[in-house]
Amino acid sequence: MKKHFYSIRVKKLKYMGEECTVLCFSDMTHHFEAMDLQSSMIEEKDRILNYVTTISHEFRTPVSTSLMFLETIISMSNDIEQNKLTQIVLN
Repeated sequence: MKKHFYSIRVKKLKYMGEECTVLCFSDMTHHFEAMDLQSSMIEEKDRILNYVTTISHEFRTPVSTSLMFLETIISMSNDIEQNKLTQIVLN
């Protein structure tokens, strides 16, 4: 069963010279539903951002290690052909 939320406002006014109290009822259910939806969307955005951050880290770590290894090969090698091929991979 769906819950409903209401706002009640009390107003004092004069009607035909008499002091009157008026109660105004407003259904606020749609506001709470919108807030729930917004909260769900924020949670989903955070979950996706966390996933992207993790994937980015998982790719960067081995790539950085490979690049360092290739740079080491270039600095230690005197073979021109090997250095050329390694430079191609680095660039």
